[in-house]
Amino acid sequence: MLSGIQQAIQHMLKREKCLVRALFISLFTIVALAAQPALADDVDTAIENFLGAGAGDFIDDSYGYAVFLSIGKGGIGIGGAHGKGEVFVGGKKVGRIKMSQITYGL
Repeated sequence: MLSGIQQAIQHMLKREKCLVRALFISLFTIVALAAQPALADDVDTAIENFLGAGAGDFIDDSYGYAVFLSIGKGGIGIGGAHGKGEVFVGGKKVGRIKMSQITYGL
């Protein structure tokens, strides 16, 4: 009978650990998303900066590219990142893009 009680306690502790891990992952994801600044209005300035830095051939020769004005990230052990940007094909804006990432480990 005591063995059944011990098993029940171990099962409850495993569930509690899973809930705590899920809570930490959710918390870090929310912090990473909240730390993301708003998408800047001037993507053209970012592209001009790349062109001025010598990336003109790379941009001109590419079929398409995405411009992320910023990607916010954070975490300790469990982390996250999120960013927003715009997609260009043939030098013309064709849409918006989002990037999200969750990482864990040492």
